[in-house]
Amino acid sequence: MSSNGIRAILGFLAIAFGLSWLVALPLWLSGEGLATWGGLGVPILGAVMMCTPAIAALVACLAIERPVRGTRLHTLGISSGVSARRVIGYLALGIVVPVALILVALPIGAALGVYPADFAGLSGFRALVDAQLSAAGVGELPIPFEVLVALQFVQVFLGVGITLIPALGEELGWRGWLQTALRPLGVWPALLLTGAIWGLWHAPVILLGYNFGRPDVVGLLLMVGGCLAWGVLLGWMRLRCASVWPAVLAHGSLNAVAGAVLLLSFYVNGASFLAFAAIAEKRGLTREAHGRRSFLFTTGLAEATETILFFAAFCLFPAWFAVLACVFAAATFWTAGARVILAWRTFRP
Repeated sequence: MSSNGIRAILGFLAIAFGLSWLVALPLWLSGEGLATWGGLGVPILGAVMMCTPAIAALVACLAIERPVRGTRLHTLGISSGVSARRVIGYLALGIVVPVALILVALPIGAALGVYPADFAGLSGFRALVDAQLSAAGVGELPIPFEVLVALQFVQVFLGVGITLIPALGEELGWRGWLQTALRPLGVWPALLLTGAIWGLWHAPVILLGYNFGRPDVVGLLLMVGGCLAWGVLLGWMRLRCASVWPAVLAHGSLNAVAGAVLLLSFYVNGASFLAFAAIAEKRGLTREAHGRRSFLFTTGLAEATETILFFAAFCLFPAWFAVLACVFAAATFWTAGARVILAWRTFRP
């Protein structure tokens, strides 16, 4: 690694960590911690804090490293130089893989006793909320617990697009620039170091009890461990397609979780359906195997009956919404993918 590369990395770390502590300073000075500004301090300042790695990356790249003009976007992973088909494939993985890992982690965590397997009473989530309230010095929730649970789902739907903006702020710094800057050390050292630094960067809020209810070194180590695991996945995506966008989408998917993924699957599926229909109409293609109809589903798993059944299940079993949403989102993405393949086979020259 060159001396200029080392200076760029040190400059990046100084700016990213310095700005994160500066942004989080009101939480520490208020004396209320996570309860600052009536509990709004963390989401507001947290969103600003997530932009600091991107600022650090831009300064390190453009002012210290100074890559050759015309290669800067590639250095940051904004443009990849690989085929669009490959990037789109990893964008799809960025949506599906985090959801799949979360589904796998639920029963494993319950089996290991990390949290109680109470998916109906949500005692695990209740315990986490109680721990965070205790860390914030708040006696009890100002709203009923059931309302808080409902707000999680509302927040997920509202955050489907919003989460991608702060996710870009982080990923442009971690996977976009830092991981690439550490590549001379080797692939695995770069992945692990980036993940560890990413976890330590969360210290200003973790040491206040955010996420784990442990305002101490244990809470910070838990955050580092999680960032190491997710960092390997996000970093692998960055390496495989030379683009930061799959990591951004995966990061946003992690933040928005089930409801946002389900909503996004509807957008993707609807777009594929309308695109297929528009091309078929333009080429004058018709299909009368099922009789003359004005509306016909082409292929896939998620059609009218399945949609009605799943939405009925959402209403009947609200405690299982996350699991049901992820399953239906997977079926919907499968349907959109099958329709794209069908369109390629049908419309290719």
